[in-house]
Amino acid sequence: MGRTEPTIGLAPQAYRKDVRAKQARVIINKTIPALLASNARARRGVESASLIVDPPALGCKDQQAAEKGATKKRDNAKAKSKGKANELQEDAAPPPPAPPPPPPRLPPLPPPWREPISIRVRVSDTLTAAHLLYSAAQDALEAKKYSHYSRHTIENARARAPKTLILNMASPLRPGGGVLNGATSQEEFLCARSTLHPSLHEAFYRLPEVGGVLTRDVFVFRGAGPLDEPELRAQDRWWVDVVSAAALQFPDVEEGEDGALRFAGAADREAMERKMRAVMRIACAQGARNIVLGAWGCGAYGNPVAEVARGWKKVILGLEEGEGRRNRGKKGGGSSQREDWEGVEEIVFAISNKKMARDFARYFGDGVGIYDMLSEQLNGGSEEVQENTKVIEELNSKIKETEAQIIQVWNPDLKARLETVLSGLRRELTNREGITGEEST
Repeated sequence: MGRTEPTIGLAPQAYRKDVRAKQARVIINKTIPALLASNARARRGVESASLIVDPPALGCKDQQAAEKGATKKRDNAKAKSKGKANELQEDAAPPPPAPPPPPPRLPPLPPPWREPISIRVRVSDTLTAAHLLYSAAQDALEAKKYSHYSRHTIENARARAPKTLILNMASPLRPGGGVLNGATSQEEFLCARSTLHPSLHEAFYRLPEVGGVLTRDVFVFRGAGPLDEPELRAQDRWWVDVVSAAALQFPDVEEGEDGALRFAGAADREAMERKMRAVMRIACAQGARNIVLGAWGCGAYGNPVAEVARGWKKVILGLEEGEGRRNRGKKGGGSSQREDWEGVEEIVFAISNKKMARDFARYFGDGVGIYDMLSEQLNGGSEEVQENTKVIEELNSKIKETEAQIIQVWNPDLKARLETVLSGLRRELTNREGITGEEST
């Protein structure tokens, strides 16, 4: 029985990678410079990018300055009182009356109550998750817009909209990672669709172990679709702040009692938590209210999903494994190193791999829900989702067809050749299924 439709061959992976590399070079070398030349805000964002190394805990600088100023005032007051006492002693004047006792100190007020941080996991790429948060803030502004508002007032209101910040899970050695070589991890995905790449100056590298590069006002001009699709319309383009930081690379791991991989040593766990805490400090100091994070380093860098999920939980909520938010107010509940991320309203973990997203939510615990954005095809879906779906379907079809041919063939040489072809198809299928997971690097 013949085929009713012609077989469309799948281009080799190396060829597809070369195509992506050529498209990325055009975007990096031509499209983005043209955008920066015509957009002052995006240009200022690139020029103002800064390297932040080991940021202090929020409020430490202000507290130290206040303590230093108070000490200086006390010293000056003591010097003045001592000088006056000497003058009075020389003049043999009667001593001044004793000052009245200070009023009793009132106990400090309890911290103001605020809504707990909303935390969720979305099965989507980083830009799609961030755009949902950005759009929600813009919709709130549009609801308050009346006809008597001037254009200047509306633009100022949009500039004061709740800030959305995303974590660029960056390469520690190269600006943009392998974007110019056609790589498809999360950093390359961001650099090919926004003005992030030119802000990652060579002078910032190697990235610090704790800290990262803060880029304000990154201009997103492409959607999450393939690079050969048209750019976003002018009215659909949007802004986001980005922190570029590198995760641990290839830590030693071992299998835990529950069967999940974990760090072999406590030093790697503590180092990862310091990195996470630095990202949150930078975001809060920037005034971010919505933050998009991810399964940091769980792709090509080989960090265990369980460790990363529990690390984020400890840093954000101050809770160890097995603790819930209800334990926070109890005696002994929560970590002594917990910081209060004031101003943060919502945190989204954007993970494009469904299985990894489920595992991440399970290890994070605390009732974190999973929202499958890819199945809803928002903004056309990410590039890898659209491409991989079609490619994987073709590969599965070819694998089934080849397996059926092997069963019917009696010639040993022909069967061996078909088995070689089948092995190659299966390897290609494994690679295609793993591309989406690499986006969580």
